Amino acid sequence: MHQPNELNYSSRPGSNNRVVLFLVLALAVLFMVALVAVFFIWRLTTPAPLLKAYETCDGPHAVEYILGESSELTDSGRKELEESGDFSVLSEFLDGRLELEDSDTTLVINTLPEDDDALGLSAVAIECVLTHMGAPSWLETDMASTRALDGKQSAEWEGFQFQWRYHPNSGMNLIIRHAD
Repeated sequence: MHQPNELNYSSRPGSNNRVVLFLVLALAVLFMVALVAVFFIWRLTTPAPLLKAYETCDGPHAVEYILGESSELTDSGRKELEESGDFSVLSEFLDGRLELEDSDTTLVINTLPEDDDALGLSAVAIECVLTHMGAPSWLETDMASTRALDGKQSAEWEGFQFQWRYHPNSGMNLIIRHAD
């Protein structure tokens, strides 16, 4: 039987609703904390986009990447490329073209002057970076059509700022900044 001084929580009006509400709120808070933790872990473990482009396109790897991404390369051509894969002969044109600065938020690319690179091989570094980033073709077209007397040019795309200038005596200088 029921004692008058005893509290019977199951018979109090709304007590079950409060417990359920408390549990729902507690689960919601735990879920939000978990989401925030996953976001920060993802942010800390995912390399910056310009760092990934730098690692992919620095030195002779740029040629390998461009050829590997080419839609005109046949499967047998890809296999032959993987087997031979020695692009060290291009090192003199591609080594030292990329510099990563400002805590991986700025990528600087400098091609060689025309006298030192008559075939324009050092420009492969720019093509590699733009391809790796998934940049639109209009951006590469704008850069390729820049003349010395055009001065410094700039463009923005997907949170990136691009500034470049060209002169045959000094090559193309491209600065890419990632606005976080």
